[in-house]
Order: sequence, then C-alpha cells, then structure tokens
Amino acid sequence: MDRLTPVEQRAPGGWQIGTVTSVKRETPTVKAFRIALPMWMPHLPGQHYDVRLTAPDGYRAQRSYSVASSPLDEGEIELTIDRLDEGEVSPYFHDVVVEGDQVEVRGPFTSYFVWRGEAPAVLIGGGSGVVPLMAMLRHRRWTMPELAMRRV
Repeated sequence: MDRLTPVEQRAPGGWQIGTVTSVKRETPTVKAFRIALPMWMPHLPGQHYDVRLTAPDGYRAQRSYSVASSPLDEGEIELTIDRLDEGEVSPYFHDVVVEGDQVEVRGPFTSYFVWRGEAPAVLIGGGSGVVPLMAMLRHRRWTMPELAMRRV
C-alpha cells in the first residue's frame, strides 16, 4: 500500500474514518450528526461531504450531505440528514448510527453555492436546502457576535 503525504491525506478526495460524537434529533425525520475527523480541514459554508457505507458483502452506497456547522468548529463537522424511507444511506444513519460509531467520509466539496462572508446575503430555503444556510448563519454568528445574542 502506498503511503500518502500529509497533503494527500488532507485532500478532499481522500476517504477518512470519522467518529460520531453526538446525534441530535431535529424533527421526526431529521437528525444532526457531529463527526470528529482525524484529517479535519476548514470548509466554506455551503460545502458538503460525501458519506460512504460498505456492506459485509462489499456493496457500497454513497451520498452527499451539506455541512451544517461553522468552519470555526475545528476538528468536527455536523451533517444534518433527512431520513428517506426508500434511501440506502439515510435509514442506516437514523436507525443504526449512535455516538461512538465510525463512518467513512470525504470532503469538503463545493456544491451549488458557497458563502465566503464577503457580502451580505438574503437566505431563502426549504426542506434539506436549509442545511447549508444553517452553516452560513452559524458562521456569521461566530465571526460577528455583536449581531446576535446567541449561537444558532
């Protein structure tokens, strides 16, 4: 097996094993999973991570989930996952994953948009589209606490 350099290990395309540090029910069908990453790197609000599950027979399923946490939450990311009854990955997270479990992730990757905090923004979203907006709000509150009474 080839040894990866530290830069290659931190590259967004490389898979790593993260540890679930908390699971929080947000709604009856949505849970937030905080995951500690050994090769953590800051993300931009609006980016996502890929999650991969591997079955004992070698079958793999992979999905992308937006990051809900601020880039200033060093060492961890928060992925908010909506349970889809016909899904391959979300039911596993909702029905099986608990604190202390390990999951395979890679990222961060740029999605449709990212917010660099350079300009004011009006945030409008619904359903799972709210998740990247939460990262933007949380980051704004970390970087400009005078604008908010508490963190989201």
